[in-house]
Order: sequence, then C-alpha cells, then structure tokens
Amino acid sequence: MQVAVVGAGRWGALHAAKLAALPGVTLAAVVDADARRAAALAARHPGARPWSAWRSCRRR
Repeated sequence: MQVAVVGAGRWGALHAAKLAALPGVTLAAVVDADARRAAALAARHPGARPWSAWRSCRRR
C-alpha cells in the first residue's frame, strides 16, 4: 500500500517514520505547503516524492 503524509513538521516526520516501518507500506509522498520542508522529509525516505499541494500528489 502506498501512503502519503500531509504536513512535514514534527508530527508529519513522526507519522512518516511509523508508516514507512509498517510491513507492506511504502511512503510514496510527503506534502507540505513549504516545498523545501517537504523535500527535506522526503529525502529521508527513499522513494518518497515531495509535493507542495495534496491535490497534485493524489493523482499520481
């Protein structure tokens, strides 16, 4: 299952780590209005793509 985390702050980073550690789950996207913040968190999770708008990532 592919999942996305919306929000790349402290809670988003925690959720990303927990979700990515689940068997069968792939963190596919990190979304944050601040593109640099999304990119920084996505870089910590191979395969995750950064997005600055959730509507853009859900179509992919």
